[in-house]
Amino acid sequence: MTPINKRSALLLSPLFSSLVCASAWAAPPERFQQMTHTERLKALYEPTPSFTERGEPVLSVGLTWAQPSLTLSRLKGLQVYLGADPLSALTLPKDVTRLVLEQVKLTTPQEVERWEALAERTTTEVASLDDLEAQWRSRGLKDLARFTTGAYLPGGPQGQPAPLDARSITLAYRPSQALKNNEHLKRHQGRRFKTLKRPARGVIKLSFYRKRDKDPHLSLITRDLAWISVDEGSVTRVSAPQGKHGRRSYQGELYVTVGDQGLSLAHVLPLERLVEGVVPSELYRSAPLEALKAQAIAARSHALVKLGTRHLTHPFMLCASTHCQAYKGVDYHHKNTSAATQATRGLVAVRADGHPLDTVYSSTCGGHTESYHEVWGGEERPHLIGREDNASGATQAITPQALPAFLKVPVASFCQDPARTFRWRVRRKLSEIQARLERSEHLTQPIGALKGVEVTRRGVSGRAQEVRYLGAQGSVVVRGDYANRSLLKLKSGLWISEALEGGVLRFEGAGFGHGVGMCQHGAMGMAKAGASVNDILEHYYAGAGVAPLW
Repeated sequence: MTPINKRSALLLSPLFSSLVCASAWAAPPERFQQMTHTERLKALYEPTPSFTERGEPVLSVGLTWAQPSLTLSRLKGLQVYLGADPLSALTLPKDVTRLVLEQVKLTTPQEVERWEALAERTTTEVASLDDLEAQWRSRGLKDLARFTTGAYLPGGPQGQPAPLDARSITLAYRPSQALKNNEHLKRHQGRRFKTLKRPARGVIKLSFYRKRDKDPHLSLITRDLAWISVDEGSVTRVSAPQGKHGRRSYQGELYVTVGDQGLSLAHVLPLERLVEGVVPSELYRSAPLEALKAQAIAARSHALVKLGTRHLTHPFMLCASTHCQAYKGVDYHHKNTSAATQATRGLVAVRADGHPLDTVYSSTCGGHTESYHEVWGGEERPHLIGREDNASGATQAITPQALPAFLKVPVASFCQDPARTFRWRVRRKLSEIQARLERSEHLTQPIGALKGVEVTRRGVSGRAQEVRYLGAQGSVVVRGDYANRSLLKLKSGLWISEALEGGVLRFEGAGFGHGVGMCQHGAMGMAKAGASVNDILEHYYAGAGVAPLW
């Protein structure tokens, strides 16, 4: 019997003879071979992609996390690497049909640091951060740091296309109690984020089952992580007990890591394969081709620019939910969306100097898009200024006084279809809102029975960006589009409210999502009217051009 690499695994039951250490025919990345176990674990938290020979980025996407267990079925062509050690490959016997991974012990919890962004510049503009840093230090901020986001693209073979620096530098400070009353910070709203100081460590149990087994045929344990490789011609199916969407299928590389609340599962894949899965997950397969092409370009650009801005304390670069971009695996691929991905292969939206644009998007803007800085803070982004979603594209703001009329008698818009997301009415009980508020991190002290809500700041589209929750004993202000939509359970922040009898609020609103950048239903409306992919991108990302990056 060939022994298992005991540095990474421990037998919990007798090993069956056909499970052996194998040569790494589809092992983790080559760089892992030169790393210690601890270095391999830390590398999964780095937001720096690797690249294919043609210069295409290879990313890691978080499929699910905080799971007590994960189940993999359809195991043909699958290998497991304990601890992601390329020399510890396990080849599974043909009669093994199911693999269950469980987090059995958390030995070291994760440790993080909190930051708030002050300014962001591309690498060509980074010199201006020196003056800004000196200015903020003079205002009392001493604990400052710079973080790199985005990716450097090495270009293709023979220099075609040429390399491109798609990175930006963020200047940030560490919040503290001493800065709570800083006058300059009271007028500043920047992106808040966390970085990893120490990853979680623990033990994962792997149990292998044959078709009719009630008890595992074999169980192993490994420290911190397990790497799973699926043959190119095969797929494996994954299910999680706390998953929202049942079982989904994936090809290529997967890995499982320990976390404070349970296991995380990530998928490693080239960006084009990710985009091929994102487009049908984000937009209807029956959408016009030009809208699907715009979605593919937006998804590709968005992924590049968001690297290093999200999930810095997770063992992956992006997630598979709408927080980053929806991605549902190979079962959702479709000939129409794959054709749109292939037709735009390597194309991203760029500004005049060639730097990729932050191509955020949402379902339905409701007739007027929102400005980026209104939702996420920081400085204005010229290509993401709120505008009317029609041929005029006017950038005039919707005032609070004009908002009721805008909701009742909207101007013509590209996203009027479907009506259910363009305009809507719902009722919410104050008691239910209060229960969500009390479970959130926004309420630091009791405010008594909730009496009502009032909007204290709106963006240029009229969306509520700051809401005061009024209680019998006090009030609390909650900032942020998503935070308030979640508390109120509304489709968007574009709403007005009216108090009814019996502790009920009636909301009248428009749109679905944050409303910044491309309106997906608006893009379909434009395409149906004959607009090209370039027309769509130019409308929603002012000044946008398109360039090939691989």
